[in-house]
Amino acid sequence: MSYNGWSNRQTWLLKVHDFFEGAFSDREFETVDELASAMESMFDEWLTEHEPENLLVRDFMDATGIDFRELAEAYAEDFVQPPEDEDEDEDEDEDEDEEDTEDEG
Repeated sequence: MSYNGWSNRQTWLLKVHDFFEGAFSDREFETVDELASAMESMFDEWLTEHEPENLLVRDFMDATGIDFRELAEAYAEDFVQPPEDEDEDEDEDEDEDEEDTEDEG
């Protein structure tokens, strides 16, 4: 079941409250999956540290089903820096070599 354009309410809550805002400003990730894993680990640590003592409050909490991949995709523009494709660099070098050869001829 979707919620406000997100896969579920739990995922939406983390985004709407900017839970990860600035959390990874000192890190770069190569893939969205790597970012999703870091987000899940960070949230699990936070949840462990802040788990309420009150059983009623704990029963109302529902952290299951959070779609960390969906959250990572939403933050990917800020945190994911894929490595430069070496093939593209090689293609550019080959193009430059061909241009040099044409200029000489």
